[in-house]
Amino acid sequence: MSLSGLFLIIFLLLHGCINLLAVYDAINVNSEFPTELYNQAC
Repeated sequence: MSLSGLFLIIFLLLHGCINLLAVYDAINVNSEFPTELYNQAC
């Protein structure tokens, strides 16, 4: 596998995790993690 393909897969996984955490934070209002962290990560 090429490095560009591996980087793309890692990027998609990280982006998916960030979206999942953002949705979880939206559902759980009392979450300890602020949404600013997700915005900075994006």
